[in-house]
Amino acid sequence: MTAKPRKPLGTANQRYWASMIAIAVATILVAGLLGGTVTLLTDARAGRSSLWGGVVMALVMLAGWTLAARVRDRKKLDLPLWRRLDEKQAATLKQYRQWSRTGSIEDPENRSSH
Repeated sequence: MTAKPRKPLGTANQRYWASMIAIAVATILVAGLLGGTVTLLTDARAGRSSLWGGVVMALVMLAGWTLAARVRDRKKLDLPLWRRLDEKQAATLKQYRQWSRTGSIEDPENRSSH
């Protein structure tokens, strides 16, 4: 009896969309659960929403948005979505993020130390 080779998890595009859907679903679930828990723990009155529960939900949604943006950046550069990057890949990602923020790329090799 020989072991069958494993079937690949799909194309890079399929893995990307599966990751984005998982991030969205997990973010919504965690935001709802944590926000509801904080609302219950802060003893919000019936009919009145808890400010702290809303703050927690907003923070969790922001964290999910940030994670999705990072995955999107890696997809744009054809980098591994979830594995650790090597030095060259990390440098490429750093340059891309700098370019997206400032509109210019500073070459680390030509940087003069003043």
